Amino acid sequence: MKISIINIIIIILIANFLFLTQCTVTLPASSEEDEGVSSSLTSSASSNSSSSTSSIAHIPVLQGLTANSYSINLAGDIEIYANVIDSENDITQVTVKCEGPEAGDEKVISLIADTVNIWKGDIHFNNTDNKGEWIITEIILFDSVNNQRQYRYIPLEDNDSYVYFENGSYIDSNVPILKIIKQSQQ
Repeated sequence: MKISIINIIIIILIANFLFLTQCTVTLPASSEEDEGVSSSLTSSASSNSSSSTSSIAHIPVLQGLTANSYSINLAGDIEIYANVIDSENDITQVTVKCEGPEAGDEKVISLIADTVNIWKGDIHFNNTDNKGEWIITEIILFDSVNNQRQYRYIPLEDNDSYVYFENGSYIDSNVPILKIIKQSQQ
């Protein structure tokens, strides 16, 4: 039996609907680029925290995602920074999934709390990792009362920002897709 991409998307939609509580979240557009990683994330956290509202449950919110570099040569680490807030509960876990240019190229890391609302972690690239475009495809946030939100890159939507599932549809988070280019492979 073949499973089509439409069936996979429907399964993902149903799974997300079952796990996520309904709420209304308003996020500002993000215009952060490569500069001032920590300072831009910290300042956007304080200025944007009052603009996120929730009508039913307080769900963790991703307000920004950036890296210390967007390309790497043979091997090394890329630092990933996530600006995460929850208006009522402490964030307890931030997990990031990165997928490479070939099927099976995947790296999953847990970020650690760095400063207020900022979580960071390193994606390690080896000499043997495939060269090409590596994309952060999923960010999962958890808070202290087990609320969670999954942000996803869905290439079929041809979107430039992560989406999350809420109230029966995908909602644009306005957080730009983070892509890393690996230049070389031995």
